[in-house]
Amino acid sequence: MRFIVGIMWGAETHRSNIMIKLNLHSTVELVLYAGRTEIIHVQLPAMVFQGSQNGSGRAEIHQVAN
Repeated sequence: MRFIVGIMWGAETHRSNIMIKLNLHSTVELVLYAGRTEIIHVQLPAMVFQGSQNGSGRAEIHQVAN
């Protein structure tokens, strides 16, 4: 159990140090930074915008089946 706790503590410390060096203030900012710099690659699902057809005035967005 100590080994796993040690790994988790090390990972949290490493993440915290990276965020300090990059002047990032949240995990969301860290993930966005990784996406912008292409450290990670994100594939967004295809979406289709459909205007209101039920008279509610709300637009609907639906995921397209692959």
